[in-house]
Amino acid sequence: MAGYDWVLPTVSDLNSQHYCYEYTYDISDSSQSGSDYATSITCVRMMLRLRYNMSTMDYDPYNTDSRMNQDNNAGVISPIQENPTVDVGAFAQGLQLAINTAQTGRTFQDTTHTFLVCERPSAAPWASNKVYNVNVRGKRGDIVEVFPAIEYDFEPQMVFIKPGECMHFQWDGSNTHNNGNPGGDGQTGDAGEGREGSDRSNLVQTRAMDENYPWTYDKITPTFFDNVGCYHPLFPTSTSIPSQDCQLTLGSAGFYRSVTDAANLIKTSSTNTGVLDYLLDNVSGAFRQGIIVCINTNALSSSTDTKSFSFISTRNNNFTNRSQKLNLMITTTPEAGNLW
Repeated sequence: MAGYDWVLPTVSDLNSQHYCYEYTYDISDSSQSGSDYATSITCVRMMLRLRYNMSTMDYDPYNTDSRMNQDNNAGVISPIQENPTVDVGAFAQGLQLAINTAQTGRTFQDTTHTFLVCERPSAAPWASNKVYNVNVRGKRGDIVEVFPAIEYDFEPQMVFIKPGECMHFQWDGSNTHNNGNPGGDGQTGDAGEGREGSDRSNLVQTRAMDENYPWTYDKITPTFFDNVGCYHPLFPTSTSIPSQDCQLTLGSAGFYRSVTDAANLIKTSSTNTGVLDYLLDNVSGAFRQGIIVCINTNALSSSTDTKSFSFISTRNNNFTNRSQKLNLMITTTPEAGNLW
């Protein structure tokens, strides 16, 4: 499928070279220890527009518009006709072409997304590191129902990363897909797990890419998270998040921020609102803040050493929606990103 590798400009470049407006974004929250945390960062709001078109050169696409609509009374003949009969020669006149004008010169999908590009906190350990965005693509449904979109998967599906480099795990998702009859934002149908019309994704480690059962946190030795430092992007500290807390944050798609946070939510909840739903129905569709994961500089024993780790999204890794899996390879000689 079509793709584009985008190196996001800095806030400074967006302001000085593209004249984007900067504004201050205030952040406040309570940390896991209960003390308040507050800071302000400088951000630029950006908009990304994606269009999926069906183009044709059977007529002049740049000079054909509504003025060329068929109008017999005005003597206007449309340059393209539905299933026209054409003359191709003296002995083969009256052959019909299979042309559907509803599928010609049409925009099938036009989506707009807004997001923030913010300055990296200067005190963060990853402030000067290369950071790859690891996201989720696709929407709810099987391959027919999601058309012209695609089924769930991680983007990229394989990440080759050096020690010292970082990944930002972050994704968004809808709670209101219109998959009823007639199909709204896709074809009619709602194959998938969990609440109808909703997207959910999470990330848990497996032993290998061809396996579909996750390893439990207390059984994996060593885990991927023993080779990394994890940080909350908007609440950076010089101390990384403990390994199990990082696993729990990704496994619960941000519903829990730590083991202590989970225990407190479950203990104080009288209506099970603090208990993670096994199909992630009570999790936000978007892992908005996400989490920064940086590979330790000593993760590899030598320049020829490599380490490979596999992950799945538990809710979406089924036959109907194919597999939602991710492979991370720590190496000193990664492949170029455009090969991913």
